[in-house]
Amino acid sequence: MRTSEAGHLLPVAIAGGLGAVIGYLVSQLRASNANAHAEREAMAAATETLRQRNAQLTSLHHVFSEMTETLTLQNVVRATLRETHQIVSADMVVMRKLDGDQLVVIGAMASGGIEIEGLESVDVSGDGPTSRVARRGRSLRIDSDGELTMGRRPDTREPGSPSSQTGRGPLESGVITPLIVGARVVGTMSCWSHLKNHFTVEDERLLEMMASSVATAIVASEAVAKSERHAHIDSLTELPNRRQLNEDLDGVLADPSNLGEQAVIAMADIDHFKRFNDEYSHRLGDTILHAVAEVLNDGMRDSDRIYRYGGEEFVMVFSDVSHEDAVQIAERLRASVESLRIKTEDNRLVGPVTISIGLACLPEHGVDVAELVDLADIAMYHSKTSGRNLVTTWHPLEIQSQAA
Repeated sequence: MRTSEAGHLLPVAIAGGLGAVIGYLVSQLRASNANAHAEREAMAAATETLRQRNAQLTSLHHVFSEMTETLTLQNVVRATLRETHQIVSADMVVMRKLDGDQLVVIGAMASGGIEIEGLESVDVSGDGPTSRVARRGRSLRIDSDGELTMGRRPDTREPGSPSSQTGRGPLESGVITPLIVGARVVGTMSCWSHLKNHFTVEDERLLEMMASSVATAIVASEAVAKSERHAHIDSLTELPNRRQLNEDLDGVLADPSNLGEQAVIAMADIDHFKRFNDEYSHRLGDTILHAVAEVLNDGMRDSDRIYRYGGEEFVMVFSDVSHEDAVQIAERLRASVESLRIKTEDNRLVGPVTISIGLACLPEHGVDVAELVDLADIAMYHSKTSGRNLVTTWHPLEIQSQAA
């Protein structure tokens, strides 16, 4: 080859090699850009996933904090419904509590905080998904045809259907989680969406983790409610006790308008109660107390209130009643107690058992119910000193006689 030809080919070869290198570098750059783009997308997806998980954990923290702050069933249900919507973006959340063989709705909410009413109880022995979850104690995830799975036609016009409650078409997917304490199922929590395949495995796991604490909170709230009820109920007579009266005096009874334009406070005391205890037994005394309390309570109207004030004394609050009508009610109660026939264990008749009653009227004698209780007590003492088994209405002259 001549030198001139070789000199001509060399630049061509160099150019060709340079082009190949540039092509390779360009392809690598494109691949690198593609990888970088994929990495950015993966990073963005991971960031969004972390953001969602953080929001879910924040909602979990909120629900746990609110449940433990005020441990009442209403508070537990309200907090759970609200935060569950945030955790899994549900269109409807329903909580049920096991009551006998029925799963009774204790709370239901659509998105936007709209409370849902009218959902029926579910028989735990039924064929529906909620019944199966309660029986088996395992979660169930439904990806489509949610309302058909529930045994309902997905018709928004059907009264009481979930579709009609949310107003956004049929519910497609859902997660139903059992509420379990120990090995005992106490209820279920259901989350539903109008979208198919809305709930993920991670959603199901989060709801299961949440359900465990919710179930414990439900049982604890019931225990607290039962304990509080016992603290306000006299165990012998099963009537509200003096503690409940004191709370009512600071609450509903603090506003006399809650009792109507006219009302009467009555204090009743069992006559010769100490003698019954001394001559017979405290057991018989308890029998007399329970019998008298039952007669008095049965004589109350729905709007009236009765309390065991202490010992053998009872306070009664007659709402929306005139003094004349209250006297008739009190006389009827007094006569009903007098007609009691109580016997000892060896079948001996005891009694007669009688009560003395004092009355104080609102607004004639005052508008402070607590003060009226004191006036009724003075009137009751006047019944005692006047021979017992009487009904006496408070009068200012009695104060002078008591002071003398």
